[in-house]
Amino acid sequence: MKRRITLICAFVILLGLVSCDTKPKANDDIILPPTVKGSILMVNEGNFQFGNASLTVYDVNQDKIYTDVFAQTNGRKLGDVFQSITIANGKAYLVVNNSQKIEIINPDNYQSIGTITGFTSPRYMLAVNTNKAYVSEYYANCIRIVDLNANTIIGSIKMDGWMDEMVLLNGKVYVTNVKKNYILRIDISTDEVTDTIPVVYGSVSMQVDSSNNLWVLSKGDLANQGIHPSLQRINPITDSVEQTFPLTFSETDVSRLRISKNKSRLYWLSKNVFKHDIGAQTISTIPFIRSVNQNFYGLGVNPQTDELYISDAKDFVQQSVIQRYRKNGTFSGEFKAGIITGDFYFYYP
Repeated sequence: MKRRITLICAFVILLGLVSCDTKPKANDDIILPPTVKGSILMVNEGNFQFGNASLTVYDVNQDKIYTDVFAQTNGRKLGDVFQSITIANGKAYLVVNNSQKIEIINPDNYQSIGTITGFTSPRYMLAVNTNKAYVSEYYANCIRIVDLNANTIIGSIKMDGWMDEMVLLNGKVYVTNVKKNYILRIDISTDEVTDTIPVVYGSVSMQVDSSNNLWVLSKGDLANQGIHPSLQRINPITDSVEQTFPLTFSETDVSRLRISKNKSRLYWLSKNVFKHDIGAQTISTIPFIRSVNQNFYGLGVNPQTDELYISDAKDFVQQSVIQRYRKNGTFSGEFKAGIITGDFYFYYP
């Protein structure tokens, strides 16, 4: 009997060794190489107050996955609720929301360079020039001004509400306001709000297209105000809305507005993945990529290949599964990342 069990175990082990696996290889216990060119950095939020936020890196050239990279490289956890990544001046800034900080690392080897503290609930960071960045806040009713040389907060721009995503366009910064019916415009030379632009209530995400038009995705407020989500195009010269597409077919909140390599096609999440070509006069109500018993949570578009990366956050406790789709919408592969993967940064220095 013992001999039979031994033989069965040996066969199972041998079968595992020779079986085919088309998924990228995980390298949990391997130190990252000093330089990884052509990589995708994944923002794993982790669970609120559990301190299990993490950074996953996919080495595109080697087709390998590296998990919990910040902790493995620096010998300490990243923090609580990893929100977003920005790269500026050759440094990567990891915004850790509930830890009220921004970790700075070398994006080529993931080693810690420093930490910026003093935030209330940071969300997104935008470098407005080589010396200065803005950081949006959830609770603080302001935008923080950061000195990129000293890595310190040097001021604030007073605002009302939950500030979120930002874009820099024509020397002006536009900011979404999740709980209002307008976005804000900031003059980066004076650090002052110079205008508010009326949009549909609940602006959450923005992109700039190939014609330098600003697109704003708003979640609306159907339950309380009867306002449907919408996609709107803004002329940045006149700062006025030129086109509004009500998204009356949305089954859930809208989020994660993304744009294609040539900046002519928009994508976003609303249970499924939807798309819109910027020249089209109507929006298709048919999902581009349909969720089938999945919890689509994060979305990214590779600016080199136009491949879509979608995170399935499962039950918000398990590891997220990252699915890749070609630009025509066909499935091309998947792998596991960390807990609640919310965003992607495509690093091609």
